[in-house]
This record gives sequence, C-alpha cells and structure tokens, in this order.
Amino acid sequence: MTRNEPLDDNTLGLAFPDRITTQSVTDWLKEQLDAGVPGEILSRRLLAHQPEPYSLEAMQVLRGAWEEFFGDMVDHNLKGIELEKAGRVDDALLLYEANVAMGFGGSHPYDRLRVIYSKRGQLDDAIRVCQAFVKLAETLIGSGLPYADLPSKRDRFMQWIRKLEARRVKAAEP
Repeated sequence: MTRNEPLDDNTLGLAFPDRITTQSVTDWLKEQLDAGVPGEILSRRLLAHQPEPYSLEAMQVLRGAWEEFFGDMVDHNLKGIELEKAGRVDDALLLYEANVAMGFGGSHPYDRLRVIYSKRGQLDDAIRVCQAFVKLAETLIGSGLPYADLPSKRDRFMQWIRKLEARRVKAAEP
C-alpha cells in the first residue's frame, strides 16, 4: 500500500460483525482498540457502516455505540479541563491518557499531557505523547478521511519532540 492510498475496512481489519447487536459491536470495538486501530477511525466507521441487510434496529445499535464511544472520549476531555481548573491535575492526566490510549483524533489530550509532563520535568512522558500524536496523525492522514489541519498539527508535534529531546539531553548533562 502506498502512503497516500486510502485505507478501507478490509485493509484496516475493520470487518464488522455479521450480526449487529449491542454486544457484538461492543466486542468489535474492544478487539479493534486492542489491535491498535485508532478510536477516531472506529468512530467514523461506526457512523458510516451500512449493515447488510439494512435494518433500522442495526442502524440504531451502531448510532448508539457511536454516541457512547465517541461521547466517552469527548467527556474525558471536558472532564479533564474541569479537573485541571479545580487543581486536580493528576485526575485530569488519567482521563487524557485514556484518550491517548483510545486513539482520540483531536490534539487536546496530547497537548495537555505534553504541557503537564513538561512542567513536571517528565520529559520522557512528554515525548511519548507527542510521538503518539505523530503516529496517530500519520495513520489518519493515510486513512483517506478528511483532516485538513492534521499535517500542520503533526508538524507542530514533531517540533515539540525535537525541543523536548534537546531539553532532555541538556538536563542529563553534568
């Protein structure tokens, strides 16, 4: 596959269950996340999937799974912001890390983790989350899904990686 070739469900291993039920879709999401498929791609695939044969019940299951799955990721960010404002940064950090683990497509949790870890001097963790965003961005850019601002965000995170690595080297000097 070339870098700019759009990824389809077969390429990504995203074949939906034959029978669409709440449990089968929940199991499918878990399998895909465990396999490293970004949550952003899964979220979009849930909305775009047309079950065969078409049924209103299957569409409602898919829509409900999307609302819960994507809603959880958005809630993590919103609650994280509230927790930070309340001074509960460690609790916010856990929610942001959950979004990174799920492959959330927005840059917010990665930005916040970078800032938090940098301020704490945890440069390896700051670099790790920046690298996670760059990897996610490359996957999303290659997916064929429309992400107009992603290349510039990816480039910005790559710059931060270089700056953080330089800072880590300087901190290690005697």
